[in-house]
Amino acid sequence: METPSPRQGDVDESPPSTSEAAARAALWQFAEGVRGCARTVIGELPGTAPAIPPSFSQLKGSAYTSGPNDYRSPVYGCTSFRQSEPQAFQIQWQAFKGGTEGMTIAWLDTNGDGAADRSLGLSVKLIKKGEIALGEAIEVLDPIPPVAR
Repeated sequence: METPSPRQGDVDESPPSTSEAAARAALWQFAEGVRGCARTVIGELPGTAPAIPPSFSQLKGSAYTSGPNDYRSPVYGCTSFRQSEPQAFQIQWQAFKGGTEGMTIAWLDTNGDGAADRSLGLSVKLIKKGEIALGEAIEVLDPIPPVAR
C-alpha cells in the first residue's frame, strides 16, 4: 500500500467548511482511539480498517449515516470509534511501514461532483510497545482514493 503524502507547499488557511470541520474532529477522535487501543489493549498499532462509508459514491447527494455493520472490524471495536451523526466524508485508519506508522484519513467532495477532491490525514507513530505519538497537525494530502479492504 502506498503511503499518502502531503502536497508540497499546501498551506490552507481558509476557514474549513462544516463537513471539513466535522472530518477534522473525527480524525482527531479516531487517532485518539487508535492511541488508546495501542496503549492499553494491543501494545502496537492496529491493522488497516475498512473505510466508512465503504464506497465514496455513497456520499453523492447526501451525507452518509453509518450503521452497526460499518463497525464490525476489530479496529473499530478496539478504538471505540463511531460516527453517530451523518457524515459528508469518508474516513479510514491505514497502517503502513510494517505497522509502525499509520494515519487516520478523511476524503471529502468539496465541489459536489461525487469524487474525492480533498483529503486530510493525521499521522500516528509507534514509538515503542504501548507508546504512541500523534502528529501535531492534520495534513492536507493528495486526494487518492482509499484502498479497498
